Amino acid sequence: MRFDQIRALDAELKSLAADERSGLVHFLRRLDLLDRERAYAELACRSAFEYLVKELHLAEGTAWRRVNAMQLLRTFPQLEAALADGRLNLTTLGILGKLMTPENVEEVIRRGTHLTKRQAEELAVSLQPRRAPADGLRRLPERAPERAVPLLT
Repeated sequence: MRFDQIRALDAELKSLAADERSGLVHFLRRLDLLDRERAYAELACRSAFEYLVKELHLAEGTAWRRVNAMQLLRTFPQLEAALADGRLNLTTLGILGKLMTPENVEEVIRRGTHLTKRQAEELAVSLQPRRAPADGLRRLPERAPERAVPLLT
């Protein structure tokens, strides 16, 4: 391929990726409507998750990530922009979402931008509150001395 063809292919792929992210956000909003209205019940499904697996034939992991993202978007609408422009993705939302609060969501978005899965896991560990035991540090009990067993000769 010539350099100008590579540049055109690069531009096309970037455009398709942006369309895919935009489509994902639209999909999540429509899934939210299906879930809020419990419309999945009319389709013989017990949940939005089951609908995605049974009717749309998504893999369970794929369905779980979408339901999780849908629920997070419901709680934190500001995630929509971060998903649409690619700062966050479904994998990082699965890792960081459980740590989001109204007070820290903007910071989590900022710190979670364009992270790999491993980097998101490391960020999640750093964000988790550390709790000391209720009664402070405890000493383990002393082990009883071992009794000598006579050898039979």
